[in-house]
Amino acid sequence: MACAPLKSLRRILPVIRHHHEKMDGSGYPDGLRGEAIPLKARILQIADIYDALTTNRPYRGALAPEEALQTLYSEAHNGWLDASVVLKFSQICKDDEYFPVRGRTMLASYYA
Repeated sequence: MACAPLKSLRRILPVIRHHHEKMDGSGYPDGLRGEAIPLKARILQIADIYDALTTNRPYRGALAPEEALQTLYSEAHNGWLDASVVLKFSQICKDDEYFPVRGRTMLASYYA
């Protein structure tokens, strides 16, 4: 892992390492399943996917926030994402009426 030598990141290394795991065990790098995936990694995974979906890419335009949330729901239904975290994430998005400017990253929207 390229981050391992950075002592200041030691506490979040499991989050970085496991944010591509899937609830059904089909993810990587370790094939963790369900609650074996650290909660912070499951949260980061959902934020990362949402950000990727709502940001312009060379191969496609940004999805509308509602479409991105629908994709997250679909992936939770398929057993890949933690459904309870997806639900909480969508509630936060809707309750706060926070949807980033379409086509820009969440970070860029924060500083705009």
